[in-house]
Amino acid sequence: MATVLPSATKVSASRAKPSGAAGSEASASKLAGRASAARVTPSTAPFARGGQDCLTCRDVTFHYPGTHNGVEGFGYTFAPGKKYLLTGASGGGKSTVAQLVAGLYRCEAGTVEYPCTLHSAHEVLYVPQQAHVFQDTLRNNLALGEDFTEDAMHEALRACCLTEFLAGLPNGLDEVLRDRYACSGGEAARLGLARAILRRPRVLICDEVTAHLEGATAQQIDALLTALPGVLLLNVSHKISEAAAGRYDEVLRLENGRLVESGPPSARNRRQGAG
Repeated sequence: MATVLPSATKVSASRAKPSGAAGSEASASKLAGRASAARVTPSTAPFARGGQDCLTCRDVTFHYPGTHNGVEGFGYTFAPGKKYLLTGASGGGKSTVAQLVAGLYRCEAGTVEYPCTLHSAHEVLYVPQQAHVFQDTLRNNLALGEDFTEDAMHEALRACCLTEFLAGLPNGLDEVLRDRYACSGGEAARLGLARAILRRPRVLICDEVTAHLEGATAQQIDALLTALPGVLLLNVSHKISEAAAGRYDEVLRLENGRLVESGPPSARNRRQGAG
């Protein structure tokens, strides 16, 4: 249902190898086709709008085939423009909730209702943990077949702490990302976020996007995400500092597929202090 940016696990290993202007044009065309396919979710879940300008999960239940793992009776109302942190131990259900909201899975029971003011499913964007980097130019890796200005691309790269990476590319946006100019894991994660920033979603779902980033960079990215104006953010993270958590409007903690705690981070800190 949502627009899903290419991940390392969902995109074919085949890559474009541009050569010259004609090669770049052909590469962009091929990349656009692959990117279009990569953004289609495997779910047939409908894009159901609710009656209010909020995103509401009503008693959502889902299990992975042949297991009892998943989510049980998850219910929550996410207000427009607010920033939410979904946390908990690995296997607790936080990523499953994110993928259900994104439409990657269909609910067994319950419903996900999207804000009534959304015009299309493309305003809901899901960013996976492992962003796929094509062996193509940085420009094409950002645009994925769409049209953006260079200023917008540079701003997205700056916001995602990729200015130094860009400065190290001899041909800038037109450098092919392979061999000595290939992205590290952390750079690929930030490139995935830059793709998201470019598209200005109304609802942004990030699934462990800072997991492979160093502390200072992770803090910068987290500050960027929580400062996005007018964006409803659902950010999944199993490790986050108290300072970073304090930037969110609400923190939700899941255990064994159930929501066990929710509320403003200040209230959560008080409860932990009392314990």
